Amino acid sequence: MNFAIDGKQFELGLFDAQAAMERCEHESGMRGTSPTLDLLRCVQSWAAQHWAVKLTPTAAWQLWWSICERIAKARKAQERIADVGAWLHIDASQLSDDQLFGLTANLPRIKAQHSLQAGQFDALDYEGVYQLVLLATGNEKQARDARTQALERFVDSRCGGK
Repeated sequence: MNFAIDGKQFELGLFDAQAAMERCEHESGMRGTSPTLDLLRCVQSWAAQHWAVKLTPTAAWQLWWSICERIAKARKAQERIADVGAWLHIDASQLSDDQLFGLTANLPRIKAQHSLQAGQFDALDYEGVYQLVLLATGNEKQARDARTQALERFVDSRCGGK
């Protein structure tokens, strides 16, 4: 990323920028998302050491804020690729926009299928089972059958059955 300070250009990589701002946030004891005077002093000190520039508190806030925004934007830009890659165990960075969109749109279904296969659901929650099976399969009959089985388990659990 490039910054202009007093008409001079400065360059800073995202990893270095993130590490610097996290260090400033930690050293200043920052809590939450609102900058403090201690944070701004830390950013001023970092800029003076790193680039030999003297920042005003306002300029320090602008530098901190712009770095945070660029980091968030970079993270958000890759979020879909990361999700698709993690759930499907593929290199999603090589997919076309249409492919990535289609797979992203199907992630809720994929996650529901995973939950079913892993048994990660409440077997007595008949409405939850219905919704999960419907999402995972898209098959209304199969979802109704699963709900019926879950309802039977629920009744049995309340009546001391099997």
